Amino acid sequence: MSSLMRLMAGLSISGPKVSANTTSPLAEEVINDQCFAGTEFNSDGVENRRDKDDGTHPGVTRGTWLDSGLNSEVWVERTINSGTLDNDSGAGRLVMSTSRQFGVNRQTEGTGSANLTIDFWDAASGGNNLKSYTLIIEAKVTIE
Repeated sequence: MSSLMRLMAGLSISGPKVSANTTSPLAEEVINDQCFAGTEFNSDGVENRRDKDDGTHPGVTRGTWLDSGLNSEVWVERTINSGTLDNDSGAGRLVMSTSRQFGVNRQTEGTGSANLTIDFWDAASGGNNLKSYTLIIEAKVTIE
């Protein structure tokens, strides 16, 4: 057995594993009413698509964001590349022992959007990036 194989045989890989749904965009369209589109990373490890007219109705479950480990060992950080968030859990790294939401609300005719980079980390600062992806959120209101 080579020294590298012996070294690898002695390694124990532990810690959280993240595999959030990277499908984008999240888009909702509402006729003659306000529109909300967004995502919620629940503290139980499930990601919900937030939709409907007030953003309180969990739409389709987008899958799990936490494959293994503890939610208290994972931090989410969003970076706004363009656009504006109307529902925003905040900037910086946020520990995932609390659910986090990011969304766009449109109350008049037109489209509101935000282009985000979502990063999951295994530490409040420094540490390892567990997952990184771009998420586009769009909310459109059409008046008929």
